[in-house]
Amino acid sequence: MLVFGWGNERTAGIYKYLSSHAHSTAMSFIRTEANRVYEPDSNASKVTAGFALDHASAALGTGCLNMISLFPYVEAAFDELVFMALKNGYSPPVWDSKPDKASPG
Repeated sequence: MLVFGWGNERTAGIYKYLSSHAHSTAMSFIRTEANRVYEPDSNASKVTAGFALDHASAALGTGCLNMISLFPYVEAAFDELVFMALKNGYSPPVWDSKPDKASPG
């Protein structure tokens, strides 16, 4: 996930979210029933769907930008505003390669 430019904080959050479910499988069946996870209007199902959509859209957007970098002529087929929104939404952040210098105090 760091490859997508998501940064340490988001990557750690997603890892913790996924890891918490994998390490507690035995109890998850009880929690699944208690939290009504499989009912369409439960909060748990909405959170799970939201997480899946967020993750999928990030992967799809990043994939689109990678394809455009492989086939640059495709960029001309996009409306300029749509392409700018795609780049702004899914381009990895640009990190300053110079370390912060603490000012002498």
